[in-house]
Amino acid sequence: PVSAILGGIIYQKTNYKISVIIGLIISSIGFLLMSNWTLEISDPSLTIHLFVTGFGLGMLISPIYSKYLYEIKTENIPNSTLTSKNTICDEKFFSPPAIAIEIEHLRKVGVPSNFIENIEIYSKNLYMIITLLNKNRLK
Repeated sequence: PVSAILGGIIYQKTNYKISVIIGLIISSIGFLLMSNWTLEISDPSLTIHLFVTGFGLGMLISPIYSKYLYEIKTENIPNSTLTSKNTICDEKFFSPPAIAIEIEHLRKVGVPSNFIENIEIYSKNLYMIITLLNKNRLK
């Protein structure tokens, strides 16, 4: 969370491009360090390399989501990106019956139950958000 907050602060003080570039540079350094790993990697090096990578990726969270949310304001969405029903996202893909089918499939293939519970909660919330966005779009 620290790097996400830092990325958000940099985004607010400058613009999203600067904070994204900084985050990408830091995470690239971490990936470069990780590319030199061998089977004999020691714990301090492993932790530092993963920390650098995670810190850089964390810095990307706030600016990318903020820019995305700004761009999806309904007045900024051209009609060509909307479905024939004039909705932002088709609700049928996230409807409770569709989610129930997917959840049952996950149970059959052996996905842990706590993971499935989180998916169910997330899917219900996502369905509510999409429904609200679509209702606001149709007004």
